[in-house]
Amino acid sequence: MDYYRLMKEEQKRLSAQEESYIRAIEKLPDGKLTTSRSGNYKKYYLIKDEKKQYISRAEESLINNLAKKRYLQAELKDISAEQKAIDLYLKNHKESSYAKDLLSREDGITEILKEILAPSDKKLQEWAEADYPAYKGFPQDLIHRGPFGKMYRSKTEANIAFLLTKNRIPQRYEWEHQINGIVYPIDFTIRHPKTGKYVFWEHFGKMDDPSYCMKIGPKLLDFESAGIFPDVNLIMTFESKKFPMNISQLEEIVQRWFL
Repeated sequence: MDYYRLMKEEQKRLSAQEESYIRAIEKLPDGKLTTSRSGNYKKYYLIKDEKKQYISRAEESLINNLAKKRYLQAELKDISAEQKAIDLYLKNHKESSYAKDLLSREDGITEILKEILAPSDKKLQEWAEADYPAYKGFPQDLIHRGPFGKMYRSKTEANIAFLLTKNRIPQRYEWEHQINGIVYPIDFTIRHPKTGKYVFWEHFGKMDDPSYCMKIGPKLLDFESAGIFPDVNLIMTFESKKFPMNISQLEEIVQRWFL
């Protein structure tokens, strides 16, 4: 779970809510509402400038607005407490993941983890570990370290590989598929851990590049001619520099499709 992102989003939400409450309070009457009870009879008072003034029940609008003010002020106290807790979390947050660091960098341990995290089905494990025609183009773009030291072209793809690996889901990265005479190195070719059926995952990571976007339609037409359909056996994810994907979104996808 990407708690850091969730906390940042909650921080923004609370700040916006705080501002709206402050604006609302500014429009409400000055002073503080208090009450007292004598038997079944309730009395309302306005405390202002250290003076206590009785409010007649006939002044219903004033009483209601002062009650609303008390409520909004209480909400602001709750928001303040939440903000302090979030600030403390963000201050002590570790940007990277200990599990991902261990899985990608501790060479001696990763050899052991390969067995622990291997697909439970022996045939699927053999499939995942077998040689396959992987895409060799633009090796300089493989700059993001993933499970077992394997390199990926984007942080999101490395995160996808990590989630598939930790859930023991067999995968191949950039396996070249011949479709309509064109070689497509599909980002992830996956075997469902329970059924063994093929599932493909294409991550479109440059949605802010018009020329990149123009290629998506023809690619999907070719995929469909090969029986690869979105939401049937093709997972598609999208991001841009302004709207990157986070690991929480990827976790939901893995959960929905495979677990």
